[in-house]
Amino acid sequence: MHIYINPSQSVPLPWLAPAALRPENKHTTRTTMALAAYRETLQRIDKTSKIASVVSVLEALAHKHTVEPDEITPDEKDRSLTLKDMRGKASILDELRWDLLPSLQDHLILLLESLDLVDPKPKPHPDIDSTKEILSNLDNILESTVSSIVSITLKSPLPHEDHDHGLEDWKIFRFSLLGKKIMDLVEDIIYDDLFGSVKSFIQWCTVAYIFVENSEILKEGSDLRDVILIVTASAQDSIDTTMDWFEKSDWAIVQEAWLEASESFDDVVEMLTSRANPSTEEEEEKSEADNDESKAKNELIAEVAKSAVPLAKLGRILIKKTSETISKKQLSAVGTLELNSATMRQLYETPQSILGPLEHLSNLLNIFYRSPRAIRVADQARIRKSVDNLPKDLQSTLSVLDSCLIPFLPRIEDGSPETHLSSFFPTLKQAWDKASDSLMDVIFSFEVERIVI
Repeated sequence: MHIYINPSQSVPLPWLAPAALRPENKHTTRTTMALAAYRETLQRIDKTSKIASVVSVLEALAHKHTVEPDEITPDEKDRSLTLKDMRGKASILDELRWDLLPSLQDHLILLLESLDLVDPKPKPHPDIDSTKEILSNLDNILESTVSSIVSITLKSPLPHEDHDHGLEDWKIFRFSLLGKKIMDLVEDIIYDDLFGSVKSFIQWCTVAYIFVENSEILKEGSDLRDVILIVTASAQDSIDTTMDWFEKSDWAIVQEAWLEASESFDDVVEMLTSRANPSTEEEEEKSEADNDESKAKNELIAEVAKSAVPLAKLGRILIKKTSETISKKQLSAVGTLELNSATMRQLYETPQSILGPLEHLSNLLNIFYRSPRAIRVADQARIRKSVDNLPKDLQSTLSVLDSCLIPFLPRIEDGSPETHLSSFFPTLKQAWDKASDSLMDVIFSFEVERIVI
């Protein structure tokens, strides 16, 4: 039989229809899905491999640019430098302040953006090529920054600390402080904290792309994001503080150390007071495991802390009074060039003479209080050693103030003996020595036999 088809008529032919319109074939559908899954797996593997490549970049950058004091010998210091001789250092400082540090800030933000961490999301998608480029730029900035610090602090011309009072902002002590601030930023915050946490985040990403919906893994990623944001904010704050530091006068830099010591003394007084008078909650926690050994330990800690509180309060008074005096001097000394680096260094470091031992003692007592074990003979020796030089420590502090601060004060104080800072020293020293003797008596009064050896 013959079938006639009129060419003008449209006859549907199933085998010529588009794939989407053909009848569904189960085998074809399964094959298509398998191919799609295979392609997705390949894409995921490729993405994971690219992400993992950032880890090797970060590992290569770790502490790449540092300053090792033992490896670089400072050039000889010159006693006769003038402002004209320091022009080269001035240009380096300007580059640090107006170019390198702002560029470092900008690239830290760009790094966050490339890692897709600016806005919170369950699973960020880092831009790997952009991240590598930014890390390369950061490497160049850090190299230039560290090189600048080496030039400022170790290369000639280097002022002599006893003969640089007329060199304005280009004194050797200012250079050394700036170097420390920037190297703390580079080595501790950026290399250790930031690059370390970014490396952990990148490693997390490689896992997250395999275990897509695992809640524990997603939580870990969120925690890492928070860490990176906190560290980046810390780096930004450090850079801001350093850039503001350029504006500070010599006296303002000195006062900075005394203000920090004042805040630390507040913490020491609070810590010692809490150990002398534990809270009810702490006592209840301790009472559950109390025995003769722990009671003897807690008694020792409380008595030592109680005897140390007066010393901490006396130290705080001295620090606050001196800080207030330096603040007045700072206001009256605008535009003057009085201090050389040697004097600045002594005044800057002196607060630690009396703060350091008491801060160490409060930390020891807190550690021993938290520890489940009894205090041993060696521990008692550590307590004694931490405070056995307190009278000398105060004498050293007062001597520095007498020689490095008091001579600059007559022009700002009214000359009345009772208002002068030095008039307070004898009374302070008498009270300090008495409190020191009392503290040592308490420490020695506890017989070794009462503590488990």
